[in-house]
Amino acid sequence: MGYNQNKRNYRMSDSELVDFVRVLCQCITRDIVEFGEFSVTAADVTALSNLAIQFNNLPDDEYVHQEYLAAVEEKNIIYEELLSMTKKMATRIELHYGKNSSQYKKFNVSKLIVLNESEFVAQVGLLNQFLESHLAELAREGVTAALLTEYEELIAAFEAQRSVVSDLSIKRKDSTTVRIKKGNEIYDLVSRYCEIGKRIWVGINQTKYNEYVIYGTSGGGLKPPTGLKYLIDVNTAVWDAVENATSYELQYSPDGVNWSDAYGGADNMVYYFPPQEGWAYFRCRARNSNGYGEYSAVLKTGYYQILPPPANIHAKIEENTDNGLILTWDVVPSATSYKIYTSIVPIGEPEGAFAFLSKSTSTKYTQELELGKRYYFQLVALNSSQTSMNSTAVYVDVSGAQPS
Repeated sequence: MGYNQNKRNYRMSDSELVDFVRVLCQCITRDIVEFGEFSVTAADVTALSNLAIQFNNLPDDEYVHQEYLAAVEEKNIIYEELLSMTKKMATRIELHYGKNSSQYKKFNVSKLIVLNESEFVAQVGLLNQFLESHLAELAREGVTAALLTEYEELIAAFEAQRSVVSDLSIKRKDSTTVRIKKGNEIYDLVSRYCEIGKRIWVGINQTKYNEYVIYGTSGGGLKPPTGLKYLIDVNTAVWDAVENATSYELQYSPDGVNWSDAYGGADNMVYYFPPQEGWAYFRCRARNSNGYGEYSAVLKTGYYQILPPPANIHAKIEENTDNGLILTWDVVPSATSYKIYTSIVPIGEPEGAFAFLSKSTSTKYTQELELGKRYYFQLVALNSSQTSMNSTAVYVDVSGAQPS
């Protein structure tokens, strides 16, 4: 029928669809003689019933999502343990070679917290290799073969759990796709059989005709839903319940113009993955036996599986000042704040270690800087559950000379 198999083509919950099929099969069985004129047999009714049973036995979106969240939580626990042990290992190197030694500085421990996971794994791997090759030298600082084994096992555990999270991320997408495809397959049959049922009983028996009506169409006299939110940390849309509503319709748009159905059902909370990353728009409306109410106010938010770092970063000295910094960057959809890191070196020198400077909820930062220095800046975007990798570094020289 030309439907998009990546979204549900029915405006009801999966459980409501299963219940509707159960009742529909009973009606068709009762009317099987009339349906036989349209080449619908008892075997077709049994096939539809079996499809609904198989569909109902599929793991639902929430089950797979909770499985994924549990794996992420376990990964984060291992990460914190590994980060703590890495800092302790680095302290042993600092004690042996000195804080300003190349052996210690090359591991740039202060920057570990702003590395993405791949960079973090690479860095702890290099640290582990260094410890192995300098085991004898570092023995007096408490580095032993047993300690290294414990460290290596923790690194391996973290990498293994990252793989588990990655596999479950794929699984939850695949599981959702399978469930949507199966639901759409059932709904195609439901639509066909209901259309036949209506044609059989139109003008003959209104009660039986109504049994084959899937949705009501007249106005519902319902207030538009309020409080619509998209919770990025749990991929869930939620809104306030509407008095006298029996179900809801949620719609999604990538641009606020072209809308598609995202959910239909009795709940005012739904687990939903937007089909593409970036800006996401949502609206919803309530329904009862009289039809639909008005749509809610449109919600504009952002959605990313992996939050991107800020882009288009510009650092310059404010006009008519010698050292007034203006740092700007593009907004990251769904980010609620940004962390700013800086590396301060003599003019003309490459960047050194970055240190935390400030946190901002806007896309502009200003500060007076020290003359005669080069300031490098990197930014990280954050929301309630995500932290981006660090951005590309930009710099500004604070020479004291006014830009021409």
